[in-house]
Amino acid sequence: MAPSIKRPKHFYSLDIIRGVSALFIVIHHWQHFYFTGDRVMPVPFDRTQLPLYSVFALAYTNGFLLLDMFFLLSGFVFFWLYADRIAVGHTTGRSFFGYRFSRLYPVHVVTLLVVAWLQYRMLKSSGHYFIYQFNDTYHFLLNLFLVNSWGFERGPSFNGPIWSVSVEVLLYIVFFLLCRKRLHKTGILLGLVILGVFIQYFYSNLGQGFFSFFLGGIIYYVYLWVLRMKGSARVMRGIMLSVAVLWVLMLGEYYFSFLREGWGYLWAHMVPTQSPAFTDRLFDLGRNTFFRSIASPLTVLGFALWETIRGFKGGKYAFIGNYSYACYLLHFPLQIIFVLTIDALGVGRSVLHSPYALLLHLAIIVPISLAVYYYFELPVQQFFRHKLLGEGSRPIRLADPHVIAPKVGVPSEEQQQRI
Repeated sequence: MAPSIKRPKHFYSLDIIRGVSALFIVIHHWQHFYFTGDRVMPVPFDRTQLPLYSVFALAYTNGFLLLDMFFLLSGFVFFWLYADRIAVGHTTGRSFFGYRFSRLYPVHVVTLLVVAWLQYRMLKSSGHYFIYQFNDTYHFLLNLFLVNSWGFERGPSFNGPIWSVSVEVLLYIVFFLLCRKRLHKTGILLGLVILGVFIQYFYSNLGQGFFSFFLGGIIYYVYLWVLRMKGSARVMRGIMLSVAVLWVLMLGEYYFSFLREGWGYLWAHMVPTQSPAFTDRLFDLGRNTFFRSIASPLTVLGFALWETIRGFKGGKYAFIGNYSYACYLLHFPLQIIFVLTIDALGVGRSVLHSPYALLLHLAIIVPISLAVYYYFELPVQQFFRHKLLGEGSRPIRLADPHVIAPKVGVPSEEQQQRI
């Protein structure tokens, strides 16, 4: 790293990306209210009928891809914070997994119990569960131990979005073992990314996690490589310009479909025997792959470099990242509450197709998630870290100022506590 470039205290820009991604996933899941019998998405399904589609087309159509952004951000941040500390023994397994348990488990177990009760109420009132159907004792135990997306399950269950957290837990184990054995090298990470591509063919959830998490690790090493260049500021500006152009093109495509139309015209002349449906599927595959493997990584790399080189006083925006975990786990139980309330009032479900219902949901979920973060997550984290790790009683806050570690890749203990 050039001497004039100081290590950032915190990547606030990445917090903002994480928080916005969480909201987009909430909006994407609004499609649940259009499922036939609360269980199956109708085929064909016209997404343009979704509320405020003209505004949220990106979220409705491909919001699921933002889960790749979650995995990517996790990979980048974990290699930044932990990789070298684990490798040299400064962070033990007890410390690492103690932090992970205190961060993830409290909100998970509470929302699991809440959803179990809500799904019971749903079964009693409607004769079926809402969206996720495998809500039995076996799957409850899988969820309880966060192994519900390791291949043991028969299908999605209880608080369905928790599947990505379950995958993350497995990734944490692989990550820790790699770093402990000092195998966290770029070549090995590239192999794990390729492995993720193959795993997706058999089990998409797990493959998605492997691909994006370890791609995030590679992006971290690219970040270090750029910072060591003499012209790192110039490279950063070029990357940020590329990111801006890519997002203008992607947003323009989602709203005007000019690339799809051009692709359809070109493909029809190259392979006239293929159906338009096949042409569309091929375009979607290419677009999604481009987003996951190029656009998202470049976005994370660009903002991380920008914040490191130019600086970003983003502490006042830290709340955008703070609410993301609670928002992600609370939005599905809130959906069930909406359904149970509307059914109890005898109001038709069509009211949930209104833009006002969506806006009400967002207006509720954000402040509740912030309250959960500050008044439940943080105190409970502190309690468990005190009991498990013997830490002091000072509250741990994601946006707290902290001492910058002297070497790249070896952050302070204070930094580790915030993730």
